[in-house]
Amino acid sequence: MAEGILPQIKTKKRMEDVGNECFQELLSRSFFNRSTYNNVSCFMMHDLINDLAQCVAREFCYRLDDDNPSKITTSVCHLSYVQGINDEPEKFEILSEFQQLRTFLPFRFLDFGYSSSFTSMVSFLLPKLKCLHVLSLSHYPITKLPDSVGNLMHLRYLDLAYTAIECLPDSAALCITWRHLLSGCRHLSMLPTNMFNLVNLRHLDISGSSLTEMPAKFGRLKSLQVLTSFVVGSDGGVKVSELGELLELHGALLVVNLQNVVAREAFKARLRSKKYLHELEFKWTTTTHNVQSETDILDMLEPHQNVKRLKIQNFGGNKLPNWLGSSSFSSMVFLHLADCPSCVSLPSLGELPSLKELYIAKLISLQKLGPRFYGNVVEPFRFLKIMKFEDMPNWEQSRCTKKILVIMVHKEK
Repeated sequence: MAEGILPQIKTKKRMEDVGNECFQELLSRSFFNRSTYNNVSCFMMHDLINDLAQCVAREFCYRLDDDNPSKITTSVCHLSYVQGINDEPEKFEILSEFQQLRTFLPFRFLDFGYSSSFTSMVSFLLPKLKCLHVLSLSHYPITKLPDSVGNLMHLRYLDLAYTAIECLPDSAALCITWRHLLSGCRHLSMLPTNMFNLVNLRHLDISGSSLTEMPAKFGRLKSLQVLTSFVVGSDGGVKVSELGELLELHGALLVVNLQNVVAREAFKARLRSKKYLHELEFKWTTTTHNVQSETDILDMLEPHQNVKRLKIQNFGGNKLPNWLGSSSFSSMVFLHLADCPSCVSLPSLGELPSLKELYIAKLISLQKLGPRFYGNVVEPFRFLKIMKFEDMPNWEQSRCTKKILVIMVHKEK
C-alpha cells in the first residue's frame, strides 16, 4: 500500500482490504507459506520463489549484506537488510548516492548492541533520500529524528517501534504519511503539536508509549483506520470527544485516563457509531474515584454491538451499565472486569449469547452474584468456556480458601 502498487479498484473497498485480498491470493498460490519464528506467526517465501523474485527484481530491489555493499547499482529503489552488530554509519554511506531510493527496510532476527552513532547516520542520510516511501528505523537506539524528515514528501510508512525516541519533530507532520508505527517507544511522551495536518494518516500505533495526552485537534484525522490508544488530557487538555468524528476506526482501541472525562464528553465520543471496532479497553488511572460520575461516564461509553472483546479496568462506579448485559451484544466473546473497588453488583452477563471467556478480578465490594447475574434466559452462559474470579475478598458465595477461584465450563455439542 505504501509503495503504491495496489490495483486501483473503483469500489468502496478500503486499501487495507484490497491489499489483504492480494496477499491471500498469493498465499493460496503458495508464493508464501505460513510459519512461526520465536512463537510468532509469520510467513516465509519458498527458496525457489525467492530466487525467482530476486532474479526478476534484481535491478530495482537489493538486499544489503555486510560483505557486498559495493555491488549495489544506481537503479535500486528498494533496499532491505538484516540488522546486525556491524550497522555502523560507514555501512550506509554509499546510499547517499541513491537519491531515488524508495524503501529503507531492515529486518531484525537477533538482539544486538547497536552503535549509538547510528543517530548521526540518520541525520546525514535522510536529507539525501527525498524519494523515500517506506522508512523503518525500528529497534535502533535513536532518541530523535532530524527536522529534515519533514522534507520526505513521498513518505507513506514510518516505523520507529521500540526505539528510544522521545518526541517527533513538528516537521514530521508535513509528510503525507499513511502509517506511523511507534509501538514500544517507552520514552515517547508527546506527538507533534501540528499532527492534525496529517489528514491522510490511516494507522497510528502508540501502544506501550508514555504519552500523557493526544495532540490538539486530533479529531481532524478522519482517515484513521487503526488507533491503538487514545490518552485523554487533563486540565483543559484534549477531550475524549475528539474520537467523535473518527468513524472509520477498525480493530482494537484503548481509552485511558478516563478520570479526566465528564459524561457529556463521553457521549460525544460516539462509540456506538464505530461499528468496525471489535476490541475495546476502558481504563481509569487514579486512586481516587467519583462514584456517580464514573457510573455515568461508563454508561455513555456504550460501544457498537459488533464489539467482540471488552475490558474495563479501575472503574470507580458502584454499578456497571445495563448495556453490558444486553443480549444485543451478540458478538461479544470476551469480557474482563478488573479493579472496580466500589462495584456492588453485576449486570445480566448470562444474557450475552456468545460469551466464551469471563474474567472478574478485584471487585472487592462485590458480595454475591444473585439471580440477576444469570439473566432471564432459559440457558445462561450458553457458550461459556472459561469463568475466572480472582481476589474477591468479600464474596460470600466463595468458600474457596485459595486466592483464585476458577470455574471451567466445557460443553460438548
